[in-house]
Amino acid sequence: MEWKWAVYCLTSLFAVLNPIGSLPIYLSLTNDRRASEARRIATITAVSVFVTLTAFVLLGEHLLEFFGIGLPAFRAGGGILILLMAVSMLQGRVSTVKHTQSEASESAQRDTVAIVPLAIPVLAGPGSISTVMLLMHEAEAWRERLARMNHTLREDRR
Repeated sequence: MEWKWAVYCLTSLFAVLNPIGSLPIYLSLTNDRRASEARRIATITAVSVFVTLTAFVLLGEHLLEFFGIGLPAFRAGGGILILLMAVSMLQGRVSTVKHTQSEASESAQRDTVAIVPLAIPVLAGPGSISTVMLLMHEAEAWRERLARMNHTLREDRR
């Protein structure tokens, strides 16, 4: 049962993060850099995405409570956001996010583009943050259900 949950979480997160779809952005931002620098940018991006999503897994519900947002409202909003992303993927639309020539030259002048824009918001954007927070909430519910089932099984054995 746990391996099914792990596969479900990994496939959900992979679909929302869409690293393959983000590859053209990475390539366009690193095309004039040395291979070692491009690898360093990819590593920093991966670590930044991991830290960002882990922070939202651990602190996301507290942040929602601080702003007075209930989990059901967040679940509805996150679900709508993920639905819109899925419909856009199914229709094969070209992304409406465009950057101007001046933005491209400005990003090329930066020392690194690993954290902004690659890690946040391209990979660790609203869809992936919503997904990890909702998966974390579901994981807690699964742990509670398993604990109740285990307790019931122990009582039945007595």
